[in-house]
Amino acid sequence: PTPGPGAGNLAEVVTQTREAVEQALAVADFRGALEAIWGLLGEGNRFLHEREPWTLHKDGKQVELEAVLYDALDCVRIAAILIAPFMPEVAAEICRQLGLSVATALRWELVEAGALPPGTTIQRDHPIFPRVDMERLEQKLQRREQQQEATAAAPPPETAMVSFEQFKQLELR
Repeated sequence: PTPGPGAGNLAEVVTQTREAVEQALAVADFRGALEAIWGLLGEGNRFLHEREPWTLHKDGKQVELEAVLYDALDCVRIAAILIAPFMPEVAAEICRQLGLSVATALRWELVEAGALPPGTTIQRDHPIFPRVDMERLEQKLQRREQQQEATAAAPPPETAMVSFEQFKQLELR
């Protein structure tokens, strides 16, 4: 994708997020830094929902579509830089899937909107954060609870007890 006219207002959100993360890290507020990063990702998600790239594609609006996709991928690139201190493997995988070199892409000074190289080719691969199948997860948790209940309900194994008289006869050295 390539940048285009009027794609969105993510640049302001990126600037605010960078400042919030810098302030949080300055006082070792790691939770605050991560919350700011997750806020950026939430704004990127809202941006995609509002711009509806699927509709732009269906309507043949290629220039607008590329601009929206560029901004969305740029947001992901920025998030990779910001999460690198916390999740280096995830940041590296994001760079790899964006076709970027980890050595050059994860630099703090690149936390600015519009720094994704135009024409970037995406590497299709596995999801970095796959969706959780809630039904399957609930079944797994129920099985685990049933196993724990069965274990708790079973009588404890009998242990051989030594009487006080037997204990007195022991020679302790």
